[in-house]
Amino acid sequence: MLSYRRVVLYPLLLTFGCKGSDSTNQQKLPALQLMPMENPAPVGSAQPGLTMSSSGKLYVSWQEKAKDSSLALRFAVRTHTGGNAWSPTRTVATGLNMLVSATDVPTVHEEPSGRLIAAWRGKHSARGYDILLSHSLDRGVSWSVPRRPHRDVTTTEHGFVSWLQVGDTSGMIWVDGRHNEDADTATRRTQLAFAAFDKAGDPQVEQVVDNMICDCCHTSATAVPGGAVVAYRDRHDGDIRDISVVRVAHGEWQTPVSAHDDHWLYRGCPVNGPAIAARGAAVAVAWFTGARDTARVRVAFSRDTATTFGTPVEINESVPDGRVGVVMTPNGDAMVSWIERRGATAVLRIRRVSPTGAKSDALDVANLGEGKRAGGAPKLVLDGTDAVLAWTDLATNRVRTSRLVLR
Repeated sequence: MLSYRRVVLYPLLLTFGCKGSDSTNQQKLPALQLMPMENPAPVGSAQPGLTMSSSGKLYVSWQEKAKDSSLALRFAVRTHTGGNAWSPTRTVATGLNMLVSATDVPTVHEEPSGRLIAAWRGKHSARGYDILLSHSLDRGVSWSVPRRPHRDVTTTEHGFVSWLQVGDTSGMIWVDGRHNEDADTATRRTQLAFAAFDKAGDPQVEQVVDNMICDCCHTSATAVPGGAVVAYRDRHDGDIRDISVVRVAHGEWQTPVSAHDDHWLYRGCPVNGPAIAARGAAVAVAWFTGARDTARVRVAFSRDTATTFGTPVEINESVPDGRVGVVMTPNGDAMVSWIERRGATAVLRIRRVSPTGAKSDALDVANLGEGKRAGGAPKLVLDGTDAVLAWTDLATNRVRTSRLVLR
């Protein structure tokens, strides 16, 4: 079983000499090419999830209204055989207590064994919600009775799931608010929790990875040699809400490190988590910050399995909303997606960035509409050498996908 180490100290940032966004005369990288990509999500679909299996299958999931007006979680899978066709749409679960969130969306994940695991929000009470899990052994035709990965029954919030694979051990990370039931108590805090799955697909006893983090920002995880790394928005004394990265190696959680000391003082939760990707020991983490009253999207690179990070590269060109995604290309560059504002309209954009700070031109993927949560939380995954983006298109009222190709 993976063990945890309680977090007390946060190491100082060490850099390895990457050039940041202030560097001059950077060589421009080739632009990305946007290619259409249809998917089976119907009109009325929203809240997309997007995952890639180790066997090369692309899973897209979404929520839509069922016939009884309750919500349904559905998905389809696409493989590189049979002409890149999508499978028939499958239903994971329906229920009146299934919740909708623009940023904490359901997801379907395939383990190396072929077992599918799905997670979504379930209403617990007027004040809180649970994570609900179900697994399938027949490619999504039938699903187990939903259960919680967390053992507490507090009327608090649990969510923002990321999947982990550490050797033969599958597991999940989530944001856990069990200590927030009494708003007046001095022990009120949100923690980062982990649970491994047993051979039957059931979560084991949860473990604390970090005992004080930001309340409602999504997490992100990826595999690295000998373990996995998780990025999340931390919360230090004084309400500093910067991005931390924690690694599990040889079955033990290490002390988190800072992706960069933005020193963002924020008296609340920005609902804007990071994204992380890796290729071997090389790691890239992207995030949004509002430090010094300036909204920015940044990406920082590590070449030592997220032990240290270089000077971050700034990505956005105008005022960003954040809600980032990141993948790493075979040559070690990153593709970073984010939402940027043009007046009242939210625009989904993506660009390619190298560890030296070189960048391609930013590419507009889609206009997401107006409103603070327009487009929800777009998802970005790597499919071979290409990237795939999924988002909610308010104009057509359905989940859309596009492929981004390296030139």
